[in-house]
Amino acid sequence: MKIIKKNNGFTLVELIVVIAIIGILAAVLIPTITGYIDKARRSNDVRLAGSMTQAIQLYATEQEIDQNTLRGTDVRTILQFNGFDLVPKTSKWTFVYNASTKLVEVRDLGEGGVFAAAQNPRDPSEIETDIFLIGMGKTPLERAVALMCNLTSYSEFEEAKSIIPSEYLSVILEFDPVNTLFINNTSVFTTATNYIKKVVFLDKTVNVPKIDEKYLNYFDPRSRYTASTVVKTIDPESKLSRHFTNLKVTSSQNISTFELPSFTEFIKEDYMYRIKLGNYVNNAKTIAFNDEIISVNNRTETETETGTTTLITTVIRRFTVNYYNENGLFAQGSTVYSVTQTKIK
Repeated sequence: MKIIKKNNGFTLVELIVVIAIIGILAAVLIPTITGYIDKARRSNDVRLAGSMTQAIQLYATEQEIDQNTLRGTDVRTILQFNGFDLVPKTSKWTFVYNASTKLVEVRDLGEGGVFAAAQNPRDPSEIETDIFLIGMGKTPLERAVALMCNLTSYSEFEEAKSIIPSEYLSVILEFDPVNTLFINNTSVFTTATNYIKKVVFLDKTVNVPKIDEKYLNYFDPRSRYTASTVVKTIDPESKLSRHFTNLKVTSSQNISTFELPSFTEFIKEDYMYRIKLGNYVNNAKTIAFNDEIISVNNRTETETETGTTTLITTVIRRFTVNYYNENGLFAQGSTVYSVTQTKIK
């Protein structure tokens, strides 16, 4: 008779021993492997920083500018125009521009940070004297600086204050909108009511726009501000021109202008309206939109039979698309449209 031996598999003791061995190996190998991965990522970002440095040097040479005049927002704009996303590989370090050495560097972000906040920052990215934060990672410091370098509302300022590490709060407070004018290509933002002390050109800004006349009263008539190095043009209708030097006022002859198609040509059920941007998208480093009110007209209509009175409000608006490259504003398209609202009184 054939005897069949039953295979009972591993005993509990054997399983415990195997698991223990795996645990020991993991404890030894995982930190080592992680260390190799971090070194590889660090090495990649260091090489990337070198490429960024070369891009900045090339820009300065081509544009015939003094690299000593560059600010953080200038560097951020130049690098973004050159296709760098400025996102480091991990949250353990970030990219900074060292104005003293004129190099992009990889700096560690330890607990609480490793920088000593600048006392008189030139823009919101100067977190340490001559050290401009250009990294766009997800750490609170990087997010706060990104908000300040793209600021268009007071709520964004409040958010930046709430998330930035306390040791850098003084830098943010230096650019409180109550006395700072933030400028982008098509508009400005400030909450000032009597005096503008500082001017900040935001990321990807290469043109000084028109400005509400009321803000001009907050400038000292004798004041002169140094424009961002990457700002090349100024809107011909902008009254800010007298406060900035070395800026070229854009003439209508230097701008390709065209009429955008009417919104109504693209009406569909699943969205309110759509617009075709034109043929300049591929040549633009940045595109900005502006939607302004031209006029508001109110009228009433009364239905004879019911006596119901309806208020009809018609708002005429102008939608404008502006195209910018390294040399400033080069093309502009616009269309005028109306929005009608009715309300039964």
